[in-house]
Amino acid sequence: MKGDLTRMTFRREKHYSGVVMQQGRVQLDADWNEQVDIETHLDQTTRVDVIGRCGMPEDDAGFEVTPSPDQSDLLLSPGRAYVDGILCENDDSPISVEKLAAGQAQLAALVADGRALTEGTWIEIAATGVGPFTARIESVDAADLEIGFAPTLAAADLTSLQNAGDAVVRRTGSYLTQPDYPGVPPAGISADDGMYLAYLDVWERHVTALEDSEIREIALGGPDTASRTQTVWQVKLQRLGDATADLTCATVPDWSSFIDESTALLRARAQPETTSADLCTIPPGAGYRRLENQLYRVEIHDSGSVPAISSSRCQLASPLSVLARRLRPRAVAVSAGSARCGRSPAAASSSTTNRHPVQPSTARSPDSPATKASQTRRCSRSAGAIRPRCSSPVAVSS
Repeated sequence: MKGDLTRMTFRREKHYSGVVMQQGRVQLDADWNEQVDIETHLDQTTRVDVIGRCGMPEDDAGFEVTPSPDQSDLLLSPGRAYVDGILCENDDSPISVEKLAAGQAQLAALVADGRALTEGTWIEIAATGVGPFTARIESVDAADLEIGFAPTLAAADLTSLQNAGDAVVRRTGSYLTQPDYPGVPPAGISADDGMYLAYLDVWERHVTALEDSEIREIALGGPDTASRTQTVWQVKLQRLGDATADLTCATVPDWSSFIDESTALLRARAQPETTSADLCTIPPGAGYRRLENQLYRVEIHDSGSVPAISSSRCQLASPLSVLARRLRPRAVAVSAGSARCGRSPAAASSSTTNRHPVQPSTARSPDSPATKASQTRRCSRSAGAIRPRCSSPVAVSS
């Protein structure tokens, strides 16, 4: 969480069922947010009790994995799934086709489900009683709302689509083009032949007006208001063995054999100093110099022994967030003001140039052991996706 929050007060073990406002009292964001957390907890718990740790609707089950026509990608069927009570949606809203040729189409729009159609996107072309036909976008002409695709349509299929008069294009999700991929998306499917398990990794993230400008109310002239939480899903692959391995749903290894649950703990305190006789007096070297009630987020960037750990801290209960505009090897240019976040060890910053020196870090793959160790919540969601769901192993060949 990187928002301007006072406290996060929800505690599952207290079994609160709601927040009751009282007249004449100060209104705090913590109370509102706790009510949202209570309702979210109740909703997700109910879904797990009714649906199970993982499930899909019979009439609109999503995330079926099938090879693409050219065997270069894995296509994900549209629909819904529930993981640990969290709803995951793979959308496929239709876009009307204005003109259609064998390898080209003029569309009513180039945006579907909030994302623009781009080169490399898989699509389905269909009409009433005709298709669908799967193709990949090869070119996009934004001025004329036209796309070029391959493979081209056969003459008979093209005639049927044109005669139907209601042809539409739908985006088809795929392993290589799925949205919200953390870090650098994979360039291709693994070249190692073998038996792979396809699973759904689900987590929730915090989104501010810096990441989604539509959250900001422009009538206020600049200041942001509330932020959002967003459900993020990713289809991932885990190699189970050789392509000839005799694996079934009953013999797939337990999730704990793929990744260990994190046991990391963090305890923060002021620097110990000599005890004062006055319990209300904070020792001068204890590290506290201000009167505000502060909430901090601490992130571990690089693991290791205590002297080698690289971390950052961020003051959450603050009125300022900044957006990084330009990155250089040892400097970050931000949009405005000065941030209250910094990489450890701390370095001096200049509020006039808005440049904040940072320590260089080594990029890590989202699936690397070090990254997985820091994603405790994500791993727990994934564990819920693997155990109850009996998905057939997928054989992937180069």
